[in-house]
Amino acid sequence: MSKVLRKVLGGTTALALALSLALPVWAADPQVTIYAGEHRAVQELLEMDLYQRDGQDVFQFVEGMELVTPVNRVTKDMEFQLTPAGKQTALTVNYLTDLDGDGVYELLSGEEEPVGDAMGADGALTPGGTPQALTAGATYRITGETLLQRGTAAMERRSTPGSGTYLSQVTASSFRPEDTVYMITVSDLAGDEELCYYFRLYDALPTTAGIRDYVDVPVTAWYAGAVDYVLSEGLLSGTSDSRFSPYATLSRGMLAQILYNLAGRPETGDSSFQDVPRDAWYYQAVTWAVEEGILSGASETTFLPNQVCSREQTALVLRQFAKYMGVDVSARADLDRFADDQSVSPWAREAVEWAVASGLLAGSGGTSPSLNPGAGLNRAEFSTMLRTLCQSVLP
Repeated sequence: MSKVLRKVLGGTTALALALSLALPVWAADPQVTIYAGEHRAVQELLEMDLYQRDGQDVFQFVEGMELVTPVNRVTKDMEFQLTPAGKQTALTVNYLTDLDGDGVYELLSGEEEPVGDAMGADGALTPGGTPQALTAGATYRITGETLLQRGTAAMERRSTPGSGTYLSQVTASSFRPEDTVYMITVSDLAGDEELCYYFRLYDALPTTAGIRDYVDVPVTAWYAGAVDYVLSEGLLSGTSDSRFSPYATLSRGMLAQILYNLAGRPETGDSSFQDVPRDAWYYQAVTWAVEEGILSGASETTFLPNQVCSREQTALVLRQFAKYMGVDVSARADLDRFADDQSVSPWAREAVEWAVASGLLAGSGGTSPSLNPGAGLNRAEFSTMLRTLCQSVLP
């Protein structure tokens, strides 16, 4: 395994704001401190394409990799400080770049010839330099401005023929600071101990969640764009601090709450459903949805908030919601092209025809697609429906 791969796949650490950490990895532990106006460490799924030099000194794609690690989100006024306690401490900076903007980072492996920056005893970073022992007791600094300059240079070299780190297989797009993840490695030259710190730089930290906040939403997933949209618009949220649960099913209570939020959370009356207690998080949403005829109870006394929504049930509810919002819901699509069109329930047929015509529902299965009207709907699928509803259907 190359040194770069050991760095990426080895120990990772998130830094606390202005907090000195003693790293218990070798006898003479260095001291690391970060300062920044704003700071947040987020567990991220980093998807990477590994490139290595071939016999002609050309970087070639080797394999795709994934790493779940804490990534420090900091503003550009950040400063990374390292005070070596021993005589064998070294510091290097590597750059995970996203040249084509697809969310997958290019990682260059330079085991025989370094491709990152190495810090010298004078505190200067040298491109492609060999790691050097830093002076024990001295404090070494890397500013956000320096990282931005070095990251921009790395992006330019990787997109410039003849630069030595050119990636001919990747078409470069415009550079944004967040398109680079900075990997600072503190290592012990006398042994094989090292720790990595990952950074993203921002003008101001994002105020809304995005797919990078959740380790179970790969940026290359078919639903990634839709999930990013519903998160950024505050229409859906994660099921935990680090998970979105894209394949978890959508329940009636969830659907009511999402549409209630989208409608602006209007005032409601009281619910008489025995399975919708007043302290339930979806109480007002269910009450509103039933009052407006968007959803109905399973009986006079039960609503079944935890029951999974099927695709045809969701089509009916969304049609009722669109009508409530003043949308013309008379559009229809012919369902004959779907292999299972006869499986659509009679009570849901008009709604499914409208949902297909509006682009909310699509079949799966290639040349003979199926609607799967009775199948449960998951959060990824509903995210795509919700984005279409907001962008193309609602006024």
